[in-house]
Amino acid sequence: MRCLYKDEQICETGKTKLAMFHFGVIASFFVAIVLAETEQTCNSVDGFRVCHFRGVLTEVTAERSRERLEISQLNLLSIKPGAFKNLLIKSLSFADRNHISTLQPGAFSGLSKLKRLHLDSNAVTLVPNLFQELGNLESLSIIFNHINNIPAGTFHGLSKLTFLYLDENDISTINVNSFSGLPKLLYLHLSNNKIASITPASLAHLDELNILYLNYNQITEITPDTFNGLTKLEGLYLKENSLTSIPQEAFRALPALERLHLSNNKITTLHSNAFTGLSKLELLHLENNEISDIRPRAFEGLIKVEDIYLNNNKIHILPDGLFLGLTHLEAVYISQNNLTAVNNAAVQLPSSATIYYSD
Repeated sequence: MRCLYKDEQICETGKTKLAMFHFGVIASFFVAIVLAETEQTCNSVDGFRVCHFRGVLTEVTAERSRERLEISQLNLLSIKPGAFKNLLIKSLSFADRNHISTLQPGAFSGLSKLKRLHLDSNAVTLVPNLFQELGNLESLSIIFNHINNIPAGTFHGLSKLTFLYLDENDISTINVNSFSGLPKLLYLHLSNNKIASITPASLAHLDELNILYLNYNQITEITPDTFNGLTKLEGLYLKENSLTSIPQEAFRALPALERLHLSNNKITTLHSNAFTGLSKLELLHLENNEISDIRPRAFEGLIKVEDIYLNNNKIHILPDGLFLGLTHLEAVYISQNNLTAVNNAAVQLPSSATIYYSD
C-alpha cells in the first residue's frame, strides 16, 4: 500500500484495515466451505452413509457390507463426481422421488463392481462418457427421463451391458453412433418414445442383439437396410407405429428372426416377397392394420412360420398360392375382415393348418 498521508500513524492505520479486509475475505471463503460440509445432511440408509447438500449427492460411504443401495426421496438434482467412495455394491437405484438432471463424467466413479443401475423417473440429460467407469454394468434403466437425444459416445465403456431400458422418453431418431460401445447388448428397449426414423445401419454394430422393442413410436418406414447387422435378432416388436406398407425384402437382414410384431399400424399393402430372408420366423402378427391388398407370394420364404395373425383388417380376397411352401403353418387368424370363406386348395393351405374366422 502506497501511503498518501503525511501522518505516518494514519498511514499505518490504513494498511492495517486493508490487511484485515483481505483476511476477512479469505476467512469468509473457508467458513463457507466448512458450513457447506457441516450443513450437508447425512442419513444412514441400509448400511450406507449418504450425504447431500442443496440437491447434490456429495458422499456415499459403506458402513457395512451390502450389495444393494436404493437412494430415494431425497429430491436429488445431481451427483458430485467422486461421491461414491469405492463401494462394492452390485445394484444402485435412484428411481423414487429424485429429480436428477445434470450429470458429468465421473458421477459414477467408485462403483467398479456395479451390475445394475436404475435412474428411472428422473430428468437425466445424456452426455458422452457418462457411464465410462461402469465396466461391469449389465443392466441400465433410464425410463421416464424426457430424453430426446443420445449423443455419440454416451454408452462408451459399458463393455458388459446386456439390458438397456430407454422406454417412455422423447427420443425421435436413432443415429449411427447412438448405441456405439455396446458389444454385448442383448436386449434393447425403446418403446413409448417419439422415434420417427431409424438411420439405415445405425444398429449394425449391435451384432449380439437378441430382442429389439420399438412399440408405440412414430416409425413410418422401414427399408431393407434399416436393420442391417442384426444377424442374431430373434424378436422384433414394432406394434403401434405408423407403418403403411411392408416393401419387398424389408427384413432380409434378419436371418435369425423368430417373432415379428407389426400389429396396430396403418399397413395397407403386403408386397410380394415382403418377408424374404425370414426362414426361421415362427410367429407373425399383422392384426389391427388396414390391410386390403395382399400381393401374390407375400409370405414366400416363411418355411418355419406356425401362426399368422391377420384379424381386424380390410382383406377382401387372398391371392392364389399365398400359403405355398409354408409347411409348418398351423393357424391363420383372419376374423374381422371382409372374408366369409377361403378356398383352401386355391391358397394352398397346408393340410395341418386351420383358418380361424372368429375369435
